[in-house]
Amino acid sequence: MFVASVAAFKGGTGKTTVTFNVGMEFARPRRYRGVGRTPVLFVDADPQAVVGHEGSGAPNCLFKLFEVGPFELEPIGFEAGGFEVFKVEFAPDGHETVDPNAGIHDLVFVARPAESSREMYGRVNVRELLDEFEGVFPGNEGLALIDTPPLNVELEVARRMLENSDVVVPVLNFSSYNQIQRFLDKEEFRVRFAVVNMVPRVNTLELKEIMEDLEGFLRGTPLRREDVIFVPHDHALNTCTVKGIPARCRRYRPDSAPKFHEIALHLRGEMVKKEGS
Repeated sequence: MFVASVAAFKGGTGKTTVTFNVGMEFARPRRYRGVGRTPVLFVDADPQAVVGHEGSGAPNCLFKLFEVGPFELEPIGFEAGGFEVFKVEFAPDGHETVDPNAGIHDLVFVARPAESSREMYGRVNVRELLDEFEGVFPGNEGLALIDTPPLNVELEVARRMLENSDVVVPVLNFSSYNQIQRFLDKEEFRVRFAVVNMVPRVNTLELKEIMEDLEGFLRGTPLRREDVIFVPHDHALNTCTVKGIPARCRRYRPDSAPKFHEIALHLRGEMVKKEGS
């Protein structure tokens, strides 16, 4: 199983939105533009997921998006590493803005911490979860996509997750893009590309200066300009995410939707490299 951790040094960068939408590119029923049908295990490892269960969790945590969105969650009786796992099924009925033809395949799962107590959070063990779950996917293939806690909130817990990942995907915004270096400084974090999220659409002089600053900054790192995916700020994406609707499943897709497929293509490239090594 290929393990990808989506990470940020602080909250508010849109890390969960990226995790949700990129995973849904792999959950397509059929191959689409270079990204094949892939078994997916979403892992909600953010401490917001333990605020509460039964509908009282934080509204912007990964598991909550599956609860409120066009899905049915079925417990499969699997617990490991302090997590419980649910099977995800597409259920578009009653969601007027959802394209009923934009389904998902039958090997999509989501895991959340099994305990709602905040004190239990430090005991979760993602590695144990993945080791136990790996045999569920045919031929031990598949993708585990981890929504990790911000490093400024749960440094040790997050660090363990990132060190045990095949690739780490930093998600930043314009106020934090220089934090890419903080990820690159850690040799144990395998950063191959990064995401700069919520990029303003208005082509102002200030935006031009920021882009020049960013490109100048990248020249001092191993990343190339094409290794950074810029996701535009998108009101349609914001509203459908609140409702748990993946960008590609909305009847009128947000303009940002192709960017999540681009991120998935980068991720698929890393998976192919691992398969060939």
